[in-house]
Amino acid sequence: MLKVYDGRRTPHYDNSSLEPLAQNACYKRSALKCPIDSYYSSPDIPIALIILNQPLALPRKHFDTLWKKASTTLVTDGAANRLYEYLGTERDNYIPQRLSGDFDSIKPEVKQFYKDKGSEIIPTPDQDYTDFTKGLTIVSDVIKDKEVGQIIVLGSYGGRMDHVMANIDTLCQAEKLTKVKVLLLGEDQVTFLLNKGSHKIYITDKYSVDWCGLIPMGAPCKCITTTGLKWNLENQGMQFGELISTSNIPSFQGEGVVTVDTDAPLLWTMGYTMKE
Repeated sequence: MLKVYDGRRTPHYDNSSLEPLAQNACYKRSALKCPIDSYYSSPDIPIALIILNQPLALPRKHFDTLWKKASTTLVTDGAANRLYEYLGTERDNYIPQRLSGDFDSIKPEVKQFYKDKGSEIIPTPDQDYTDFTKGLTIVSDVIKDKEVGQIIVLGSYGGRMDHVMANIDTLCQAEKLTKVKVLLLGEDQVTFLLNKGSHKIYITDKYSVDWCGLIPMGAPCKCITTTGLKWNLENQGMQFGELISTSNIPSFQGEGVVTVDTDAPLLWTMGYTMKE
């Protein structure tokens, strides 16, 4: 389970306008465990689960584990069609608490099925925001007074490039909406944001890391130092058009720690293979 320690104030925002009002959104330090560990870890600290409109490629046992750990579940628009088909005859046992979106993609019979089963239907017609951003705003409001370890987002990879970039943009906006860490989880990769400060990313021996990358977000990073990578950075800058760190890999096998010190936001992305 992800653990984040920081010195930020609790964010506030206006649901009616979806305009974030959070201030002072900067991690001072963090200690992170990748969400892959949620497949194994104790259910004592629940997660929030958001499903976006891309094929659900997770092995069923991993999906089941995440679903059982989720105290809050939200499915966006056309993702409801994906969930309906993915679960087949067992769909009655996996009813999301909420469906949100402008509902231009969901099949009428799927929408009616979940409505009849008790899902709250939340129309979010504002076209200035993506279904992910609007769904994250709803989830952030639901969990603001609850203990939630992390927000895991499924269905954020694949498909159109502009959709992928929009998901990354929402990830960068997430700190304005919630103090809970948001992670984009796929069948074989995971992505999350590292804000300005010092970070420790704990890797366990339950999976192997196939590759990893550090990518500057929004502005150049002038000073980055890492440890635990095959190709470490030492007081180096990164920006598009010059240097970014891709196709890297941890310098250790099995369990270990990667540290990252950065003066500006970075995207951490990592490919993994589960060990049975």
